Amino acid sequence: MSSRPPALPILCLALLLGLVACGEAPRAAAPPEPRVVTSRYNDLALPPRGREAFRFLVCGHVYGQPGKDRAHPAGSLVAGAPRLRELGADFFMMLGDSVYQWQDDDLARLDRFLRQDLPLPAFNAAGNHELDHREDYRRRFGPTWYAFDHGGCRMVVTDTEIDPWSISGDQLAFLEAELDRALDPRTRPRALFIFAHKPIWAGTRGTAIASLASNTPTTLVVLARRPPDAPTFNRDLRPRLRQVAALIPVWYFAGDVGAFEETTLHLFMARDEKAPALRYLAVGIGDHDRDAVIEVVVPETGEPRARGIELRSGRSLDLEDYGSPPWLDRFFPAGLPDAALPYLEDG
Repeated sequence: MSSRPPALPILCLALLLGLVACGEAPRAAAPPEPRVVTSRYNDLALPPRGREAFRFLVCGHVYGQPGKDRAHPAGSLVAGAPRLRELGADFFMMLGDSVYQWQDDDLARLDRFLRQDLPLPAFNAAGNHELDHREDYRRRFGPTWYAFDHGGCRMVVTDTEIDPWSISGDQLAFLEAELDRALDPRTRPRALFIFAHKPIWAGTRGTAIASLASNTPTTLVVLARRPPDAPTFNRDLRPRLRQVAALIPVWYFAGDVGAFEETTLHLFMARDEKAPALRYLAVGIGDHDRDAVIEVVVPETGEPRARGIELRSGRSLDLEDYGSPPWLDRFFPAGLPDAALPYLEDG
């Protein structure tokens, strides 16, 4: 009785030799190419990033101080641009009011600034000065709310002019989906950054001063007119943001501040009372010597960090100083106005 080797090992060996001979050894599939994100403001693309360190700049109210005789964009921002270019930031996020008026000359000056003076990929959380011409804005610059990934982080841009001082309807569904994405371990970013024009988070006790110092009469009128069942930051967003902040840093920026030196704050940062990883930040300029931008640094490991940078002097500012009682008391030395109290939410 003759013995023969088992057929299966011979078949496997033949297949392996055939693959090697043909140069078709098994290999892992290549990862998908990252989507290229390009600015509609200056046609510059974000640099490709894995999870290495990167930085970006944030500033609101870029046009500066109201008035046709004023320099737009703000002269302070133009003066500080050479210093900002040297920081090596990946992009520049504007927080609305990028132009004073929706006119060709204002748009041309902003375009020239973003292409020549500060040639970084530019994005914008549009404000009332742009969205008084909503359809023109959309045709020129695209959607008013959107999201993109960069360096393992999620950037979410919102539109606070559809439903003043609130997020509702389709946009609320969009933002809730982004928060679900951040809660899912399969799609969770290493940090979530949210950008807005109006500080809708500031209608809560403890942080209300940020919005009230920005534009008290307008804020109170809007809040007074809202129906009782309208979406609110506290009820519809803040609990979900706190859930996400239990897992990753969440930073919520706003930019409708800073226009008038004596009556509006230009920098603000506070941590949520119940979720320290949830931060509320505001930054805006008015063509004053105090004007600043916020620089955010996302390290390769660890939590993001930020500082203010004065545009004219280059001085570095500790943002912890800009949510403290001494800073806030400059704008409301007697505390919150009594008229504001009925409209503030308990958080």
